[in-house]
Amino acid sequence: TKKKKPLNTKTFDTYKIPTGGWFHLVTCPHYFSEIIIYFCFALSLEMINSNHFERDRVNSSDVAAIIKSFSSYAPILHVFENESIIKSIIATYMTRHWIMLFWVATNLSISAQKSHEWYVVRFGNDYPSQRRRLVPHMW
Repeated sequence: TKKKKPLNTKTFDTYKIPTGGWFHLVTCPHYFSEIIIYFCFALSLEMINSNHFERDRVNSSDVAAIIKSFSSYAPILHVFENESIIKSIIATYMTRHWIMLFWVATNLSISAQKSHEWYVVRFGNDYPSQRRRLVPHMW
């Protein structure tokens, strides 16, 4: 049987400034990449949706048909007889991928800001001053 080496606790307490790849440009290149991925995902869904639906074509007869088709399943839908409420729900459904992108970008931007602040406090003058938080050459 092999003997396990004791864990060197010193390696767990050591933090280093990340280098390589896009780390010379930003503190959190992985966050930036994830936002780009979600943008491409949202753009792809937008292109698919634009081929199948026309947002401006939701009219009163469409709203009435939606209410009628679901009224037997959910009698409370009479609350939604107001056309503007139904149009708002449909618009939200049609733009859900952009809402998701906004959420991801906001969440990762806050995390990138906190991470950048931590590195600056932890490493002080050793941390590269030209390195941005999330977006290369900008922020």
